Amino acid sequence: MTTICQNSLAGSQGSWFAELFNTNTRSSGASLAYQLSAVVSGFTAFWAVSLYSAFGWTGPAVLFMVYGAIGLIAALLTPETFGPARRAEVAAATQAAEAKVSVSA
Repeated sequence: MTTICQNSLAGSQGSWFAELFNTNTRSSGASLAYQLSAVVSGFTAFWAVSLYSAFGWTGPAVLFMVYGAIGLIAALLTPETFGPARRAEVAAATQAAEAKVSVSA
């Protein structure tokens, strides 16, 4: 089950992280996200075993439901970057940047 979930996420993470950050902060932002998730996931096995010892199978189940809820909330709060409105915004920003470069040159 973990393999299926991990592989289904790996396909979309590259484009999602690229959309989350501007080009000047994209590498740092994506790297920070990966590193923070590694810190949290490193403790997941310990927390799952501890919760299983204390509450049985429902302890780890609740932990993974919380992880799922955090992911769902993050996905729902991520702004949409596809469509005509976004393309117009990007085109306007590109034209402004090109105008600034041509003025300074």
